[in-house]
Amino acid sequence: MSFDSDLDVLFVEGDAPDLSSKKNEVLAQLDRDGIHHDVYDDIADTFQTGRGHFRVHPVYLLQLMDALAALFPEASFDARGLGEEFRMSWIAEYRNGKRVFTQGPWDYE
Repeated sequence: MSFDSDLDVLFVEGDAPDLSSKKNEVLAQLDRDGIHHDVYDDIADTFQTGRGHFRVHPVYLLQLMDALAALFPEASFDARGLGEEFRMSWIAEYRNGKRVFTQGPWDYE
């Protein structure tokens, strides 16, 4: 099982939203998911640079992007998660706070 993942994020229209404005909500989401708060810093870095490295499963990153999109419905963005295994990759597009397109992750053994 893969727990080293990279995440690419491209904001389609405008700059990255102010993640700090929703920090409490993001931390609450991480708490619900049982994920360490260090992931918040990884998200912040990714929003600023466009690419980040995470110590979580790539499928969790897809779920986390769904939650973040709902918190920032004004932010249109595309995201790509890359796990250690080639089939543990995905792409997704978010508009108006919802995922509108997804490919992957693909089944694997």
